[in-house]
Amino acid sequence: MKLRYKIFITITSTVGVLFLILYLYHFKGGFSQTHSAWGEFGSFFGGIISPLVAILAFIAILYNFELTKEQFSKNSNNSTFFSLLDLHNKKVSSIAYLTKDKTDILSFHAFKLYNDEYQKIISKHLKLYARNLICNDIDSIGFKGYNLLWEKLSGITKEFRNESTYCGDIKQNQKIKDYFIREGDTWELLKGIIGSEQEILNQKSKTLEEISLNFMLDTNSEERVKFLQYVHSLFYQEFGHILGHYFRNIHYILEHIDSIKPSKNYGNIFRAQLSRYELALMYYNSLSMMSSSRHVKLLKKYDIFNGLYSSDIFYTPDKEKILDDLNFRITMKNAP
Repeated sequence: MKLRYKIFITITSTVGVLFLILYLYHFKGGFSQTHSAWGEFGSFFGGIISPLVAILAFIAILYNFELTKEQFSKNSNNSTFFSLLDLHNKKVSSIAYLTKDKTDILSFHAFKLYNDEYQKIISKHLKLYARNLICNDIDSIGFKGYNLLWEKLSGITKEFRNESTYCGDIKQNQKIKDYFIREGDTWELLKGIIGSEQEILNQKSKTLEEISLNFMLDTNSEERVKFLQYVHSLFYQEFGHILGHYFRNIHYILEHIDSIKPSKNYGNIFRAQLSRYELALMYYNSLSMMSSSRHVKLLKKYDIFNGLYSSDIFYTPDKEKILDDLNFRITMKNAP
């Protein structure tokens, strides 16, 4: 029973008891032997108690009405939640991936293939990102980056051909930087060293990707999120018409969960419905510009990424990095 009803009942009961005590205190003596005295007492008691009983009855009616209202609201929320959950499962079942041989792959298997498509786009742009690092922030390319440049330069210039194998020495790093400064146009120079953009994308070597991955692991959330936002915009251009309604429905479910009190159990039930590759795509989407600060806050509040496989995210983030990147997305300037 809610506190306000307990207070009303206590006050009403106390008033009745106080009037009875006042009556007994004023008309002292034992039990009367006359009918008239008992009649007068009955009239007094009835005049006092009847209104109080009426008040208590009214409180009981209000209390029952509120209980009924709460039960109706709870049943309505339950019905809406499970209807949304059913809609979510139907959407998952209807998601299709069209293979090269025109075969539709459905449901959870489709999410796996869309996640593979996402990784292909990431792989492609990690290579190009490494080229940008070499041009604009060569100090960030690490051992693998300098080693790649040393090997390439050893094959095309006399200055490096007779040098010993790269071993990570600071002097070797400086020699590479001096060479780039002396030659001037870094972009054109890189075309001769690691190839044009198309040649880079056609390379089977993973070295450029590894250079970018190492940078992503060591850099701050801002750089990772900006890179992912660019990649996600490319992914969305190609597959947004298939997956966009899925992501929007996720948000509507979370908003409904947040409107229910208590909401934690509903959040747990919803999280249990999400498959491994759904979570991976949801994580990428949450950091994108297609998401919003409100959406990310709800994902955090209900711990939706609790079951996220770190290995399914290209930079294999630990829980701390996941939280850092989500928090950065929330605080981004101009974030919707």
